[in-house]
Amino acid sequence: MNVVKTLNLRMVARRVAVAANQLHSAQTRGLAASSS
Repeated sequence: MNVVKTLNLRMVARRVAVAANQLHSAQTRGLAASSS
């Protein structure tokens, strides 16, 4: 049970990290486009 919970948390954390990375990239591109 604990192993499954740990794996699920790890998967969720990875998804959040990927989503945050994509959001950061999108924001960076948007700022660069608007400033230039």
